[in-house]
This record gives sequence, C-alpha cells and structure tokens, in this order.
Amino acid sequence: MEATSTMNPATTDQPPLDPSRKCVRVTGTNNRGFVEFELSVGGAPEMFVELTLPSAAFDLFCIEQHVTRLDDETNP
Repeated sequence: MEATSTMNPATTDQPPLDPSRKCVRVTGTNNRGFVEFELSVGGAPEMFVELTLPSAAFDLFCIEQHVTRLDDETNP
C-alpha cells in the first residue's frame, strides 16, 4: 500500500491540540434568558459546538471548566 498525504500528515506551524484548553464565545441571549454560546475544546476555535445554558449555569460552567472567554476583550 502506498502512503498518502492523509496517512502521513505534514507538520504544520499549529500547536498540538490540548484537551484541557476550553474556549467559549457568547453569541447571544435568547428570549427566555438563556446564554447561547460556542464551545471549542483543544485550542481549535474553528471547531465548536453550539450550546445554551441558563445564565447562572453558564457562569458556573465557565468557572468549573476554566474556560477562556473569546468574546471578552480582556481575555482574547
């Protein structure tokens, strides 16, 4: 079998994925008061899931998961 580029990926300048790194970007608040946000894991913000939590639960989630807020200007 001949090796292909997908079998032997080229090295890139991107840092390796770090599963302990979690980032959130708040995208809005819905009419029921739930925080809508994107969660990425591993330092790859282009890959994310969209989630919704009540405001207090979102704040607790961010604290417990030690997230980096991408929407916060003080924490880019």
